[in-house]
Amino acid sequence: MAIPGNFLSESTSSMDPSISGWTPKVNCTLLMGTGGRVGDGCLTMRSVAAGEMQCRTVASYPVIAGNDYEVFADASGATVPERIGIRWLTAANAEISISWSLTTAAASASWHRIAVTATAPATAALAQVVFSSTPAAGAVSSFLENVYLGLPVRTTGNLLTHGAEGHEQASNWPYVAVTNCTIGRTSPAVQWPVNNYVGGAATATMTVTANGDANFRCTEQPGVTPGQEYMATAYLNPPTAGSTAWIELRFYDAAHAQVQATRANLAAPGQAGTGKRCQPSPPRVPPSRRSPSA
Repeated sequence: MAIPGNFLSESTSSMDPSISGWTPKVNCTLLMGTGGRVGDGCLTMRSVAAGEMQCRTVASYPVIAGNDYEVFADASGATVPERIGIRWLTAANAEISISWSLTTAAASASWHRIAVTATAPATAALAQVVFSSTPAAGAVSSFLENVYLGLPVRTTGNLLTHGAEGHEQASNWPYVAVTNCTIGRTSPAVQWPVNNYVGGAATATMTVTANGDANFRCTEQPGVTPGQEYMATAYLNPPTAGSTAWIELRFYDAAHAQVQATRANLAAPGQAGTGKRCQPSPPRVPPSRRSPSA
């Protein structure tokens, strides 16, 4: 099934029936692989020698300077992690720059998501998808399929920006540490259902400074309507089975003073490594309080 909004053709995205939509860029040969997720085919990028190897789409796709674009794919590599990028080109097909995703935190032979969102540079007119990994020897393979290039894929009705929802946009990542922690972005080898197009690659990572409670928050405060119910959801992954992870939906008045908070624990609490969804029951904002931010 074609990914809605994809600039790439179905063949270039799924590698079925061929890999003719792709060409080597640096230090690699391309082969047709098997065992893909959307159809049997997948792209095999094999290194010629040690060092970074790259391949790219044959076609270039029109973009508008200043607009945000997203690229994602499913990748696999038993010995080397990988990354994906958007290669920005002028109207004359001259390379301007490449916006790279985070490199996957560890190599994984299982199919996992890689992704990045970036803003087209001022002189960009075209874009290509670039796939990269850096093996330590020749004849090492990385695999790719289910590739998307297009406008950022959003959860319908989400009041947060794409940068807040997906963590793929480094230039628009509105999170700050609050208590007893530092935070950053990482790209674990997470496998989503093949058609979960909002399930990205980057995640927010909280490193606790000392024993005890720790938390961080999103700085965005979209407007809300008093008396209306709102829902917040997230996937959480606690560090140990003894850790309790939660998200909290906070409401503020017009002066940005907090007036309400509703918390939800991980379902089920205490499970580590499962990426379980966490969802507070939708709270009702007191109608007597004007609350433009959440």
